[in-house]
Amino acid sequence: MAKKQNEFEDMVEEGGDVPSPNEVDNPTAAVGFVRKEAEFAAEDLAPNYLKLAQGLTKEVQDGEARPGQWLIKGYDPEAEVLVVPLAFYKTRELRNQEDRSVLCGSADSIVGTGTPGGVCESCPLSKWTDNPDGSRQGPKCRFQYQYAVFSVTHGDIAFLTFAGKALKAAKSFNSVVSRLGLGNAAILLKSEQSKGKMGNVTYVPTVSPVPVDADVLAAAKQRFATGA
Repeated sequence: MAKKQNEFEDMVEEGGDVPSPNEVDNPTAAVGFVRKEAEFAAEDLAPNYLKLAQGLTKEVQDGEARPGQWLIKGYDPEAEVLVVPLAFYKTRELRNQEDRSVLCGSADSIVGTGTPGGVCESCPLSKWTDNPDGSRQGPKCRFQYQYAVFSVTHGDIAFLTFAGKALKAAKSFNSVVSRLGLGNAAILLKSEQSKGKMGNVTYVPTVSPVPVDADVLAAAKQRFATGA
C-alpha cells in the first residue's frame, strides 16, 4: 500500500496527470456498448410531468405552446389529454420565493422534512392567515394532490399535480377515482379560463370521465407495473 501511495505522490510531484475515472480503461463498459437496447431502472430516468400551460410557462414564452394547452416535455402541446389514474399521493411543499428551491416537503402531507419540518397540521405555514385589509392569505406551504397517470394521448406515464386554483378540479378527479378505483377510470382533461380579482387570467383544469375499452385500462396498468 505504501509503494502505491509513493507512486501516486511521485506522479503529482513530477507534474504527471492523474487519469480521471472516464479515462481509465473499463472493459466492462466496453462490453456494455454492444447491447442493442438500453436498459434503465426507474431511478435512472427523469420523470415526465403533465402540466397545464400558463402565460408565463417557458414553452409559452418560447412560442412553442399556447396558454391552456397540456404539456409533457418532448411531446407536442395538446388541447385535451385522456389519462388513466394509477397512483395517488397527498403532499406538501414550501418553496423559497426567490429561487423556488424546496425548503420543506412532505411526501404524505402529514410530516414535513426540512425547514421548519415537523407535523404539518400544527405548522402555521400550512394555515390561512388574515390580512390587515380583511382579505385572507393562502398557506405559504402548498398542499397538492399528485397522481401518477398513464396518458393515453401520449402513450406514456406522467405525474400530474393539482394545487392552488386547480384543487376544485382535483376534487372532481378524486371523486371519479374514488368511485371507480385506480386503474379503472379514464378521465379527459381540458382547460378553461379563470379570472382573478385583479383581472388576471389563468387556466384551470376541467375533468370529465370517459368510457374506454377494458384493454386500454389493462395496457395502462401493465405499463405502470413494468415501467416499460
